Amino acid sequence: MNKSTPKIIAVFFAIICFFSAVQAQEPVPYIITGNVTDRFTATQSGSVVGEADTSIAYIIASIQGSCGSGTDCTIQFGNGTSVLDIGADSAYFGGTWGIINLTGKITSANNNSNFGTIHITLASVTDVAVNINADIENTGSAGRAVYLASTRAVNVTGGKIEAKGTGASRAIHSNSTAVLTISGSAEIISAGTGNAINQTSGTTNIIGGTISTIGSGNAFQQTSGTTNVNGGTISTIGNGNAIYQTNGTINVNGGTVSATGTGYAIYQTSVGTINVNGGTVSTASGYTIHNDANAGGTVSIKGGTVENKTANSYAIFNGSTGLVVLSGDPTVTGVIRAAFGKLSADATFAPGALK
Repeated sequence: MNKSTPKIIAVFFAIICFFSAVQAQEPVPYIITGNVTDRFTATQSGSVVGEADTSIAYIIASIQGSCGSGTDCTIQFGNGTSVLDIGADSAYFGGTWGIINLTGKITSANNNSNFGTIHITLASVTDVAVNINADIENTGSAGRAVYLASTRAVNVTGGKIEAKGTGASRAIHSNSTAVLTISGSAEIISAGTGNAINQTSGTTNIIGGTISTIGSGNAFQQTSGTTNVNGGTISTIGNGNAIYQTNGTINVNGGTVSATGTGYAIYQTSVGTINVNGGTVSTASGYTIHNDANAGGTVSIKGGTVENKTANSYAIFNGSTGLVVLSGDPTVTGVIRAAFGKLSADATFAPGALK
């Protein structure tokens, strides 16, 4: 036998053991099926969890009790093909849970702006999150597809979260200090006058996916907090804005922020800060970045591309007391307008293109 053979066998055995352990750790999903008329049932490995043919609230509570507070828990809405319609109810996650993985397809007509098709009020736990890779929709005129009122981190990695109502409905409403991360192939969509994502505080990290509106709502609206755009696409084709901010900080480090309708790519209305360090910020008409900040908001352009695709139109339009600071090597296509004394460029400013 070759002297290296035992080592090869040992390595091969270790690899098999590793993958077997990984597979063993995969949580067996709880599958929720049923409808509003016949009620709902949860099963795991074919066995009923709790009672059959009961309310969605009872089903979620039964899964919580079965899963335990420190165990990873995967919940699939629907049978893998059809959409689980829970009527005007909400799938509520509160109390004590471990990691929650949400998959499958679910819809609700819940029209309460303080709830949602999925309603999460979980406390923060280190390295414990809610992971969403599911199709979640709300059809209420003022409903929310996902309502966050907790400090637990939420990661949306795939699926479609959609507000289909014609009123001020929202796909994701974050009324908390939680960290929300959008990545992968996730689609966040609003069709009405509401926003695709509405953040009142906390931190949002956009790494991938798409966030969009087709109506008059904003694709992403921030009242306070911090948003880091490192990838993905934030866009609007209606008369809303791609990003609308009152207070807080928006950092565009990558990805694409675009308005192809009549709205702005970024619209700041108060004392917030916008930092463009990379990526592309563009608009088809109107202002690309509108700093309508009479209270003194700041726009800092250090890199990336800021462009208005209409000739002789504003790439940056600054309010009377707002500030525009230019540095680094950005590409700016369009007119920059600022009041006297409110535009500055530091010693590092060496634009690759300023048209």
